[in-house]
Amino acid sequence: MVRDRARLFDREAERYDRIRPGYPAALIDDVLGPSPHGLSVLDVACGTGIAARQMARQGAQVAGVELNAGMAEIAERHGIPTEVAAFETWDPAGRTFDRVTCAQAWHWLDPEVSAGKAASVLRPGGRLCLFWNVGHYPGDLADALHAAYQRVLPPGSPGTVTGYAAGQAGDARGVRRADQQHDDPPGGLVDRGEHEQREQDLRERQRDVHDGADGGIELAADESADETGADADE
Repeated sequence: MVRDRARLFDREAERYDRIRPGYPAALIDDVLGPSPHGLSVLDVACGTGIAARQMARQGAQVAGVELNAGMAEIAERHGIPTEVAAFETWDPAGRTFDRVTCAQAWHWLDPEVSAGKAASVLRPGGRLCLFWNVGHYPGDLADALHAAYQRVLPPGSPGTVTGYAAGQAGDARGVRRADQQHDDPPGGLVDRGEHEQREQDLRERQRDVHDGADGGIELAADESADETGADADE
């Protein structure tokens, strides 16, 4: 069902590419590090290549994997070589990468399978970097949407802050902006504050996958770009 929903983006691929926001330069710099030129990057669920293009402009060698053929075609049009496949079953054919990135889309994937797959294609010292835009609604609209969710969601469901769609501006406290300084060690796990329990579970699974590996995982959310709060896969 989730995969079927993800395929709906193909119907609006051109419009998606026109209106989806990009990501702050500070976040891209944080992902790529001080020496981006020639860095080998695999952008998972790359969509139309919005984040991939930004990384490529910094000198990284970016390849994409995307489930939807229409979106992959647009990424290719923008110069991002993209293979049409679900990441969980994609064949890397022996290739490895300095970075595995996923912008605005990790929630569409099987997190346990995908974390293991990412670990298997990362070079020593490589990083898995996951990031989302975080949208802010005006207070009255945020309240109305929250009330609607509460009416239709089963009791005990996660709240409406789902990794990248904060309600009101104040709800994003604890989410690190891309342009804020932080003291996390290179390759470490960035603390994103008050997220849903499923995000915590995901972090635990990812730590298990990387236990003993010479690599790192980064989770980041940028709260500056997406003012629509619309669900999207890149």
